Amino acid sequence: MKMRDLITMLQAGKEVDVEFVKGVEDLECYPETGMRATITGVIPKHDDMLELRVSYLKYDDFNIKFESSNYYDSFQQPVLTAREAGYYSLKESIFVMADDDVSRVMTIINRNELYESWRLNNRGMSYVEWLEQEVTTLQRQVAAFVQDKLTS
Repeated sequence: MKMRDLITMLQAGKEVDVEFVKGVEDLECYPETGMRATITGVIPKHDDMLELRVSYLKYDDFNIKFESSNYYDSFQQPVLTAREAGYYSLKESIFVMADDDVSRVMTIINRNELYESWRLNNRGMSYVEWLEQEVTTLQRQVAAFVQDKLTS
């Protein structure tokens, strides 16, 4: 899955919770390996870049245990966490290349089986069009089942 696919997930109304993996440490941002966040927006930028808007609110307490002391104190010693150094915020923008694999920096932790099925079988339909088709198919199947039970 490419970073640009996150746009489709958010447009479909899906909340995207992620856990960051080792590759995130190559980016200029707060999260470290193991930390979690909710992606609240994806904004296309110039040169095939994306701005991922993330919120740490849901996972604030969870993330504390992953913070490392990599900020310098007044004695030039790396003994402070981002939070202790005053660089932590509950919301942040992370810039990534649109064609990068999501798995390079994060894992989606709230996979939705319906969304995954659409992604694999959408036949060019939008997520909403595909969902409407699935509901119609299920309605027909239920009606046929009920009709069969009533006549037997």
